[in-house]
Amino acid sequence: MKRRLIIILSSIFLLLPLSSVGAQVSGKGGKEETYAKILIKQKQVIYGKQRITLNFDDPDLLFVEFIIDGKRVAVDNEKPYECHYDFGDKPTTHEVVVIGYYSKRAFEKRLERAVERGKREEKGEQEEAKKALFSVKITSPKGGSYLAGKKKIIAEVKIPPGEIVSRVEFYVNKKLIATDREPPYETTYDFGNKFNRQLIEVIAYTESGKKASDAIVSLDLEGFVFKAKVELVTLDVTVTDKRGRYISGLGKDDFLVYEDGVLQKVTHFSREKRPLVVGILIDASGSMRGSKINRAKEAAIRFIKNLADEDQAFVMSFADTPKLLEPLTGNRERLISAIRSISAAGATALNQAVYDALKLLGEKHGRKAIILLSDGYDTVGKIDEEKVLEEAKRTNVKIYSVGIMGYQLAPPMPLSKNPYVRNRGYGEVVLKSLADWTGGEAFFPNSLGELVRIYQRIADDLKTQYSLGYVSTNQKRDGKFRTIKVLLKKKSLKARTRKGYYAPSEVDRR
Repeated sequence: MKRRLIIILSSIFLLLPLSSVGAQVSGKGGKEETYAKILIKQKQVIYGKQRITLNFDDPDLLFVEFIIDGKRVAVDNEKPYECHYDFGDKPTTHEVVVIGYYSKRAFEKRLERAVERGKREEKGEQEEAKKALFSVKITSPKGGSYLAGKKKIIAEVKIPPGEIVSRVEFYVNKKLIATDREPPYETTYDFGNKFNRQLIEVIAYTESGKKASDAIVSLDLEGFVFKAKVELVTLDVTVTDKRGRYISGLGKDDFLVYEDGVLQKVTHFSREKRPLVVGILIDASGSMRGSKINRAKEAAIRFIKNLADEDQAFVMSFADTPKLLEPLTGNRERLISAIRSISAAGATALNQAVYDALKLLGEKHGRKAIILLSDGYDTVGKIDEEKVLEEAKRTNVKIYSVGIMGYQLAPPMPLSKNPYVRNRGYGEVVLKSLADWTGGEAFFPNSLGELVRIYQRIADDLKTQYSLGYVSTNQKRDGKFRTIKVLLKKKSLKARTRKGYYAPSEVDRR
């Protein structure tokens, strides 16, 4: 199985419209006056020997210089522009600045073209204003800018006397993303984490049937890439006191993180609530008929109703085989409808369901979790418990297991030392193992009436986690499993997180 990195940080840089300065450099014909422009300016945690590459195709660019932490370390005048630098052994925040130099003549021509373009745009706007009494103008963001992340799109609508705006539609890349019927006309859209070219259109309609529109286009990144890989180990940590109460208000210095017994330096810390991405897994085998399945569905629906607007979930039932009843979505009604559709019949493909859910969540971002409810153990046997546990160790997903256990005799199973174990005993071993290894929690209620309280406890657990990150002092790319232990300086407090991770390997690098 291919081992993947925990996190690979690869920063993409933006051509910043910062101020330019004059300079004198020696050219072939003597000294030549040039203008400098900051092309890259970025701070990030990095260490070791790295190569910084600027893939920038600009015929007017004479050369670039690389400045690290305020010190000029290299100059390159041929594409691709590169610099090799040793950032030291310890992960530290460094500032990297790349400055491009242009000839005075080329720079002045650029300014002239920009001024002319501005005049043409201004003239066009004035003519359009004279032409149309009913008009739409996108005031934010500006055309020709770089867009990434969540941005607000704002439109100004002017209407002639006596007209009423019926609706204003917002489109991104020809796809309708929102409709607004009252001023101010605006919406928020997530453009992702890459600076890609985006077409934004806004169309306004009046009740009499008139239509007006405006559109802008954002810029691409032009291929700036900073080639530096830092493998960050990330942990979602729950802290409780001796009575099981959640503890908030802690800081980075309150935690001690050990990897294979070696103390690590915590470089990233956050108490902010990140979006939740959760899989709801419900046992729908024949043994769950009647009050069991009804109470399980009721508790899961309560959990869905308490999700925040930015959270997402999927619903999976499992009997003879797992069934993905509703893919990952933030739509509460669809999730609740999927849960209500579950009926109990058949065998118990528990292992396959957990394995499939881990695969679904593996590459997602956010606080990832699985809530697994079952009244027994796997009776299908296509995947054994060891394979499921191995996948859980490789995936940063917390598993919260809820066991409604019975007492019938069970046949021999892979993890059983005694061939005549009770169903309850064997099921508890499996469910506890999944929860313990991933930093989740296992619950075994004495009555079905406790299910709603348990699901609320899980929701509270997910909302009160701390996010920690560190760069391992062990830089071997051997692909081996490394144990993690998190302690609190205040010994009366207890931290719960995943028990380890697999180190990257040379295969991952390629």
